[in-house]
Amino acid sequence: MPGDRIEGFNDKYLDCVECACPFLWTASEQRFFHAKQLQTPRRCPSCREARKRTINPSGPQEAPRGGGR
Repeated sequence: MPGDRIEGFNDKYLDCVECACPFLWTASEQRFFHAKQLQTPRRCPSCREARKRTINPSGPQEAPRGGGR
């Protein structure tokens, strides 16, 4: 819910650089980004997913398993 507070973080709306639509960046998302030292998101969730599909159209690759011996 907009206006929620978590340890000094407040929900806020950001404007997507791709589609210019506002999207909600929740206090819990901000806390996660802060803990991981990530930058503020610039794209809305829909545009982020579309960009990921463009960069890697086959989906995530699995890491090789086993010791390789």
